[in-house]
Amino acid sequence: MAGRGACAAARARAAHRRARTGDDPEMRLRLTTFQQALQGLGWTDGRNVHIETRFAAGNAAVLRKYGWN
Repeated sequence: MAGRGACAAARARAAHRRARTGDDPEMRLRLTTFQQALQGLGWTDGRNVHIETRFAAGNAAVLRKYGWN
């Protein structure tokens, strides 16, 4: 039964990641490539590393809010 819960949680995290990347196929490719490279080094998002992705769509105020100067 725990396996089912873990699978549901993984699907929910994947759906959340898709929502954050929106409909930008290039960004999805970059994120996937990055995650695959990390996995090759032994890092897995949600297990031993947390990857937080933020999008500002060119809005300088949003970038500053996230700490980008």
